[in-house]
Amino acid sequence: MLTPPILPNTEPAEQTRRKLHWSFCRSHRLPLVTTLLTLSATLLLPRADDPLLFPDLAGGPPLPVPLAACVPLLMACFAVGATMDTMEGFSAHAARPRYLMAALAGAIGAATAAVLTTTALAAAGQPADIPLALRALTGFLGLACLGAAVVGVRACWTVPFLWALPVFLLGQDPPLPAWARWPVAENGDPTAWTTAALLAVTGTAAFLLRLSHRRR
Repeated sequence: MLTPPILPNTEPAEQTRRKLHWSFCRSHRLPLVTTLLTLSATLLLPRADDPLLFPDLAGGPPLPVPLAACVPLLMACFAVGATMDTMEGFSAHAARPRYLMAALAGAIGAATAAVLTTTALAAAGQPADIPLALRALTGFLGLACLGAAVVGVRACWTVPFLWALPVFLLGQDPPLPAWARWPVAENGDPTAWTTAALLAVTGTAAFLLRLSHRRR
C-alpha cells in the first residue's frame, strides 16, 4: 500500500500562527470562558455596594456577604475550567507538551478574571473593594486548582464551594477560625491575605504536578 507523500506547508508563516492560536483558543474554550467571566463581572456593576444576604445556619439574622467576595468564587471556577482540553487527540501530538498549554490557558483565564474584576468594581464606583475581590479571587483560584488536582477539572468547583459555604452560612456562633474566614475578612487583615496566598500557591503547585504527570 502506497503512502501518500507529505506535502510541505506552503501557507504564509503568519497565517499558520493565526490558525495555531485559534486552535489553542478553541481547544481550551477560551472564548466561552471569557464570555462567562465577563457575564460574572457584570454582576458587580449595578449594586456592587449591596451585599448578598445568606441565611445564618446558627440561627441568627441573615448574614451580609459582599458581592466582591461572592463573584470571584464563580470566576475562579470558570478560569480553571479553561485548562480542560477538548482536543486532546490533537494536542497529544502537538510539538509543545499538553500540560504547558493547559497551564497557559489557566493563566490566561486567571489574568482575565483579575482584569475584569478590577475594571467592574472601578466602573461601579467601588475601588475600595478591589483588594477584597482580588484576595477572594486568589484564594478561590487556589482552591479550584486544588479541586482540579484531586477530583478533576470538571468537578473543580466543589472544593471552593465547600470552603465558601460554611463561611457564608455560619455567623459567629460557633465562630470560625480567623484564617478560615479569609473570603469575608477586612481588606487589611494579614491572616486572610496569608491564607489566600498559601491556598493559591498550594493549589497551583498541586495542579501543575498533576498536569506534568499527564504529559502525553
